[in-house]
Amino acid sequence: MRGFQDNTISRIKDWMRGYQDNTISRMKYWMRGFQDNTISRIKDWMRGFQENTISRIKDCMRGFQDNTISRMKYWIRGFQNNTVSRIKD
Repeated sequence: MRGFQDNTISRIKDWMRGYQDNTISRMKYWMRGFQDNTISRIKDWMRGFQENTISRIKDCMRGFQDNTISRMKYWIRGFQNNTVSRIKD
């Protein structure tokens, strides 16, 4: 019985040691994959955020330019009409 117990105990110890090593290596691989995945997601998000921000700034600038140009046109037209009517008077 003692030999059987010793054999069984040593087998359980070996199995536990192998199980722990396997679990630790799996955790390391999982963490490495998780970090890589997270970093790539953050990079993608930042790239998308930058592109979105740049396109919003471009749209804002385009709208601002269009608005300014149309205001200038109206102002010039009104100024010309006002000047012409004053000259006629």
